[in-house]
Amino acid sequence: MLVVLSWIFEEPSAKLLFLFLFFLDISSHWMQMTSSLMLGSHHKSKEGNSKKFFLVRLFCESYPFFGYCCVGAELT
Repeated sequence: MLVVLSWIFEEPSAKLLFLFLFFLDISSHWMQMTSSLMLGSHHKSKEGNSKKFFLVRLFCESYPFFGYCCVGAELT
């Protein structure tokens, strides 16, 4: 969707913003996958999240909060 939006909008700053968000999304997932492989634990497990920021722990451990974030992101 971000790539399509970067094609639709003609303003260069909007194109750069959407492409930046696209690369940020891909790179953050890549870093999450790499860190979980290096640590040997799944990124959603309690052991993998024990020392992470409290919002990350809340996101992965609480299904209502997870659902709220996902639905909220899709609605916006």
